[in-house]
Amino acid sequence: MNAAKWTEEALRWLKFAMEDLRQAETLFRHNLNALRDLLPAGWRVKDQYPDLSELTVWAIEARYPGDWPEATREDANRAVLEARGVLDSIIVDFRSRGVEI
Repeated sequence: MNAAKWTEEALRWLKFAMEDLRQAETLFRHNLNALRDLLPAGWRVKDQYPDLSELTVWAIEARYPGDWPEATREDANRAVLEARGVLDSIIVDFRSRGVEI
């Protein structure tokens, strides 16, 4: 294989790698457990909401097209209550650290 072909092949694989990284970054931004875990120790939300997996599913499904199941009113109410609780917990922690929201 000549240098031009090697370069072409390397660029093709680089495009695959860049797309994989983009996908990983997109999913990470919506992984609420991973985002919560970035908070330092002592934040209430880490203890009060140890598993945000169900809320993460709705965060992803609401943003991206796909063959998602239809949410029921009960699903929506549960997700809204959990999201409100997470938000309220984080606001309390910010305020306790002197940051007004």
